[in-house]
Amino acid sequence: MPLGPSACELCHHSVHNAFYHTDGPGRAIIRRSSYRRQALGGTVDIERQQGDDRTSPYNTLARESRPENSLADVLDRCADALHADGALAALRYLNGRTRFRYTGVYHAEPPLLRNVFLFDRENPRLNVSGEVAPLHETYCGISLVTNEPFATADAPHDERLRLHAAREVVISYSGFPIRMADGQPWGSLCHFDVRPRLLSADEQCVLAATAELFARWAAESGV
Repeated sequence: MPLGPSACELCHHSVHNAFYHTDGPGRAIIRRSSYRRQALGGTVDIERQQGDDRTSPYNTLARESRPENSLADVLDRCADALHADGALAALRYLNGRTRFRYTGVYHAEPPLLRNVFLFDRENPRLNVSGEVAPLHETYCGISLVTNEPFATADAPHDERLRLHAAREVVISYSGFPIRMADGQPWGSLCHFDVRPRLLSADEQCVLAATAELFARWAAESGV
């Protein structure tokens, strides 16, 4: 689901008023919150209009009819799902933009890595969250130790992972650190699969930007 030609430029520039609002019946603006986060070296400014009727058919229609031709549109929809329907809804949305089977949020609790939320497209109605693994045996661990993104399209043929415990189990992975206000990694937002997959440049940009949304969510929710 490619973005418009200038979509990833938004990772390097300020984005103002990135969240939609509806006009007409059902609109009831009760407060405004502002997110200011870093994405791929730039700043994303987001002002979110929040109403008292998030399930309004007018809001749903606005979400579904709006074309996704910029990163701002994608952030809009992801944040709307995250704040209105929860983390699993946001992960479902992000997963639907890719061919990866799984999309998850993981929290580092050294020496362990805890899965906070996980969406499995082959079992979309099941809650498959909650798994705990040794941090050093995961690809998220690589991202969190370096505080940098990490990706592999085909782990068994990736020389960097020759001795890694997960290389024969998780075949493809693309993840970004979820960094808190002090810049330290709290966890990671990632796509992964049991078969080779490659995340497009556009979706790497999306993952980086939405990791910032999940950072704010993690801080506010206290998960």
